[in-house]
Amino acid sequence: MDISVKEAVENGLQAVEEKLGKTLAEHTAEVEKYGKASTELSGKLDDLSAAFAEMKQAQDVVDESMREMAQKAAGGYAAAGPETKSVGDQFISSDEFRALRENLRPESRARVEIKNTISQLTGSPAEVGTILVQAERQAGVVPGAVRALNVLDIIPQGVTSRSTVEFVQEASWTNAAAEAQEAAAKAESTLTFSTDSEIVRTIAHFLKMSNQSLEDAPYIASYVNGRLIHGLRHRLQQQILAGNGTAPNLSGMSDSGNYTAYTAVTGDTALDSLNKAKYACIGSDFAANYIVLNPEDFGAIERLGITGGQYLGGDGGSLSYIQTGFGVAPVIWGLPVVLSNDVSSGYFYLFDNSAVQLVTRQGVTVDMGFVNADFTNNLVTIRAELRAAFMTYQPLAVRYGALTV
Repeated sequence: MDISVKEAVENGLQAVEEKLGKTLAEHTAEVEKYGKASTELSGKLDDLSAAFAEMKQAQDVVDESMREMAQKAAGGYAAAGPETKSVGDQFISSDEFRALRENLRPESRARVEIKNTISQLTGSPAEVGTILVQAERQAGVVPGAVRALNVLDIIPQGVTSRSTVEFVQEASWTNAAAEAQEAAAKAESTLTFSTDSEIVRTIAHFLKMSNQSLEDAPYIASYVNGRLIHGLRHRLQQQILAGNGTAPNLSGMSDSGNYTAYTAVTGDTALDSLNKAKYACIGSDFAANYIVLNPEDFGAIERLGITGGQYLGGDGGSLSYIQTGFGVAPVIWGLPVVLSNDVSSGYFYLFDNSAVQLVTRQGVTVDMGFVNADFTNNLVTIRAELRAAFMTYQPLAVRYGALTV
């Protein structure tokens, strides 16, 4: 068959397809404006649709003839292979499209599920992207880096139904207890209180993803939800440590007035600073029970050595390790160490965790739905939020400062 015949058929099909598209647009516009299209326009649409179908059939015949000629010329090599029909071909040939064309209304719509139909393939041999054996896709999504939220694990937690949490603090205590003679006046101790409060703050974020992704990949939906929830709790951890108290921030442990500053001494190592901070806390009658460090700083402490190339860490030393149900945990001066990248390098927290508390008004909530114009764009908005307040009851029980000068 002459190649010019193939070109003529393809050009004719393209011309009819263009006319069909314009006529269909005019037909839809009249239906939307007047409730129905003119008889003349409807007839024209039917004629063009029939012509398109005939031209498409003619193209199929020409393509089949060209394939046979190519196969004969190549000695029959790779006579058949897989081919996926185009979306347009499947849509035009669908029953749903025909029904829509015959009964157009302003509210009419057609949903055609595109099948992965395998037919014959033009070309010899088959191209890499159209081979029958498709590349394998592993299930699930390979996750990205996930920040450890271990600081949240050591913070006592409570709940509230209010937007502001008030608490009473001991302002001063004078212990005048003393021995007294029989019938003598007894000493009077004094105890005063003050009230303070923290406002419940909202932490939230959202993202958009296609509705198709949610329908086609439930795992992706759960993964996104997990990312959203983790993102909230990560931000909450950052706020507990370093929130500056200025709305809408929480007032974290390093916020002014929530801690007792530790000032490093020139010549002291990081281990020296932590030891002094521990006993300063104990000297204020609080039982320090946690140290929070940046992993980089902890690594520098691990590498501290003594004469002979030995390291300071080890059983009975200032730095040691204990076996837990989750692996090996570090201990410095007898206090458990929590490592977090949310701690600024070069600084530390040492505290009695009974002196702080996280209070939740609304736990993590995830909402999903179409918002505004997103319905027409098939975009689903997924929002996650929580509401909480953080209190530091006793600043003397929280020591914060630089590890070294």
